[in-house]
Amino acid sequence: MSKITILMYATFALITSLADISCSTQFQTGRMESMGQTDDSVGQFSDGISRLYGRLKIRSVDDIPESDYFLYKKFVSDSTVNVMVHPAYFLFFQDNNDNKVFVDRGEDFSKNIVDLFIEEYPAEKRSMPEQMKLSLKNEELFLRDKSQKRELLVLVLPPRYKKHPEYPYKKLDEFARYLNEVTHGSPSVLYVESDGFKNGYLSSDTHDRLSKFFNALGINTVRIGGGYKDLCVKNFYDEIVAVRNIRNTVLVPEICTVSPDLINH
Repeated sequence: MSKITILMYATFALITSLADISCSTQFQTGRMESMGQTDDSVGQFSDGISRLYGRLKIRSVDDIPESDYFLYKKFVSDSTVNVMVHPAYFLFFQDNNDNKVFVDRGEDFSKNIVDLFIEEYPAEKRSMPEQMKLSLKNEELFLRDKSQKRELLVLVLPPRYKKHPEYPYKKLDEFARYLNEVTHGSPSVLYVESDGFKNGYLSSDTHDRLSKFFNALGINTVRIGGGYKDLCVKNFYDEIVAVRNIRNTVLVPEICTVSPDLINH
C-alpha cells in the first residue's frame, strides 16, 4: 500500500472520529423496544443545571391549605387563570408508536430536551415533526412568559409521571428539568395531576379542590392550552365548564398541540 493511500485512510479515520465526537445529540423515531438513559448518558454538568434535576420545584395545589388560597390572589389579573394540560406530552409521554421521538442528549446538557428537539431535529416543510416543533415552541414561550410575569398558571400533569410506561427518562428526570427551567421557580405556577396518563379528567377530590381554589380567587375565566387539543385538553375543558362561577372557558389554539397521530405526514 502506498504512503498516499495510507495517508488517505488515516485522514478518513480522523474525520469519522471527530464526527462521532461532535454528534452528542441523537434522535430516534418510531417504535422502540428499549428506551431510556444509560450511565453513558449522564455526563458532567454544572451545579446550576444539576439543580434543575432531582425533583419538581413547582408546588401542588393539593399542598396548599385552604386558609392560604388568598395568597395567590396577587397573581390573578382580570379574574383569569391560565391552564396548560400535559405540557410537552409529545416528547415525554407520546405512545410508543411510529410517531415516537426519543432525544438522546449524549453529554450535551446545555439545553433541555424540548429545546434540543426544536432546534436540532431535522424536519421537512409541513411535515408532522415540523408542526410538533412549532407547537412545542409556542407552548414553551407561553410557559416562560406567564412564569416571568408571575401570572397564575396551573399545569395539569400526568399522575405519578415517572411511572408512566412510555416515559424514557427515568435515570435523569428530564421532564422535571424542563418544567423547572421554563417556570424558573415562579411562585405563580402550580400543578395538579390528571386522573390518568392518557386523559385530562380530574379525580373528584382534585376537581373539588381546584374548584374551591378558583372560587376563592374570584376566577371567572379559564384559558386552556396544552396537548392534545381533541383529547386531554377537551377532557379538562369538560371538567372546568362544570365549576361554579366559571363563566368563560376558553381554548387557546395557539398553545394547543394536536396529536401527531392525527397529523397527515
